[in-house]
Amino acid sequence: MSKKIDRIGEVSYTKYGTPAIIIEYRGRNDITIKFLDNHEYVTNTTYHKFKNKNMKNPYDKTVYGIGYIGVGKYKTKENGKNTKVYNCWFNMFTRCYDNEHRTKSHIRYIGCTVCDEWHNYQNFAKWYDEHYYEITDENIEIDKDVLIKGNKIYAPDKCCFIPESINRFFTKSNSSRGKYPIGVSKDKDRNCFVAVCTNKYGCMKNTLYKRFQTFEEAFYCYKAFKEKCCHQMAEYYKSIISDDVYNALINYQVEIFD
Repeated sequence: MSKKIDRIGEVSYTKYGTPAIIIEYRGRNDITIKFLDNHEYVTNTTYHKFKNKNMKNPYDKTVYGIGYIGVGKYKTKENGKNTKVYNCWFNMFTRCYDNEHRTKSHIRYIGCTVCDEWHNYQNFAKWYDEHYYEITDENIEIDKDVLIKGNKIYAPDKCCFIPESINRFFTKSNSSRGKYPIGVSKDKDRNCFVAVCTNKYGCMKNTLYKRFQTFEEAFYCYKAFKEKCCHQMAEYYKSIISDDVYNALINYQVEIFD
C-alpha cells in the first residue's frame, strides 16, 4: 500500500501575495486552505491551484490595489457579463485611482477617493441595492457632490443616485474655463463678457448666452439662470428623487469662486 501524503501545513501564495496554508488534505483534488491575513478566509480548492497561485481570496485587493470583492450574496457577473452594480463600483475606482489612463473628462476626479467601507464590494452593492432606481428613457448615475458641494469622497452618507440630466448639468469644465468665474467667457472681438450656460439634457433644455460689459454682470446673470434651472429640475423630478436630493437642488447656490 502506498503511504498517504500529508501536506497539512504547506504554505503558498496568491498572485496578489497573500499567504495561504493547507489545513486539511483529503487528496490532490480536495484540500482546505486558510488565507493568512486579517480575515482568515477558509475555502476548498485543489492542490494544483494551491501550488500554482491560482487560489481566489475574496479579500485580495484586486481593484487598483484597493478594492476587493469580499464575502456575501452580491455577484460580480451574471450570464458571463459584469453586473450593473459591479460596473458602477469598478468605474468609481477608475475615476479616482487610474491616473495612468486619466482622460480630460476625468481630470476633475483628481484627489477623489473611495471610503474604506466601499473598498469592500459587498458593502457597496448592498447600498446600491437599497438606493438605486430607474427612470424610463434616462440613465441613473451615482453622484458624490450634489448633496455636499465640493465633496471628493465616495461614501454612503455623501453619495446619491440622480438622473443623468441632473448629473450632466452640474459637470464643470474646469480645464477649459480660463481665468474668469464659472459661466463667464471673454468675447475678444466685441470686447465684452458673455454669460453662457447650456442645459441640453432631460427635461429642461434651454440655453443662456448674453453679453455684458463686466464679468461680474455676466456671472450674476449666469448664477440666476443656473439656480432657476436647479429649481425647475427639482420640481420636475420631485416624485422620483429622494428628499435630500430635492432639497439640495432647491437650495443650490452658485458662488463666484466655484
